Amino acid sequence: MDGQYSGDQFYRGDESNIMDRLGDYWLFNLRTKYKLTDNIELFGKVNNILGRKYKTFGAFAYVDEVLGDNYSNRRFVAPGTPREAFIGIKVSY
Repeated sequence: MDGQYSGDQFYRGDESNIMDRLGDYWLFNLRTKYKLTDNIELFGKVNNILGRKYKTFGAFAYVDEVLGDNYSNRRFVAPGTPREAFIGIKVSY
């Protein structure tokens, strides 16, 4: 198991750093493997095991040219990766 921490960040475009920040977050990941024989190994991996919703990047932009005058929120964010799982088999000769 491993953990990753990211502290809170300012939005790109908020050079004076006066607006609310993107929140900090912890992510935990799990990896395991099991050797069946000398040549065959099963493995599994789960990223973001707690299913944490987080944002990795944020920016301010002028959006009325694209989205119209009714859209007033200038903040854009990039969502983080949701929970994901992988399983596999490794065969070596």
